[in-house]
Amino acid sequence: MSEERKQTYTIRIPEEIATRIEDAARTRGIPPTTLLQSLVLHKFKSQQSADFEAEGLAAQTIVAKLESLRKTLELRVHNGDTRIEQLRFEIVKTRAALLHSLDQSLGAAVVDQIIEASEQTAREYTAGIARGDKS
Repeated sequence: MSEERKQTYTIRIPEEIATRIEDAARTRGIPPTTLLQSLVLHKFKSQQSADFEAEGLAAQTIVAKLESLRKTLELRVHNGDTRIEQLRFEIVKTRAALLHSLDQSLGAAVVDQIIEASEQTAREYTAGIARGDKS
């Protein structure tokens, strides 16, 4: 098993702190150097973990926002489809009421001519759309 390459640092610590480090090491039954190494490793490994977790949380936040946007878009598309269906229903209902009224007042032959003319206009309009006409 290969050992990690280690760097040596020499630091100066105030007497009061040095005494506290030695006391803490003695109660744990380890040398002060081992205690300091473990504290430094814990701090910096924890910092790396915290940085990694922060990046993970940021990614999760972005994913959650994208999911929220997707759901909002789906809802708007659904609402748009629903609105189109409502409008289509209203148009058909209005057309049926109008044709019924015309049939009562003008007679079936005249209403049939109106329907034929309307259908011809609709065919011309949709053919124009298919060709790309703007008017």
